[in-house]
Amino acid sequence: MASPISVGDAIQLVQGAVALYKKIKNAPEEIATIGKRLEDLGFYLRTLQGLLSDRRRHSLANLRPEVTKRLQRIIIDIRVDTEDVTTILDV
Repeated sequence: MASPISVGDAIQLVQGAVALYKKIKNAPEEIATIGKRLEDLGFYLRTLQGLLSDRRRHSLANLRPEVTKRLQRIIIDIRVDTEDVTTILDV
């Protein structure tokens, strides 16, 4: 009795499965990292919202340099995470 798929089709199927596995094998760790970064970002966004809601002049000047640096790092991290997710999902 003949096989329902050819050897070439079987090879393609296995190669596709391996490629998919390689793309998602670190997904749980990456999702945990993204979740932690989103928690950090939430805190900083609430702080920024408070500063922006403050009607006094120069309220954003109240940001400490280390807060500004941390925000810049979070933005870079989120950009990298977004690229990773886009790659995984082939968007």
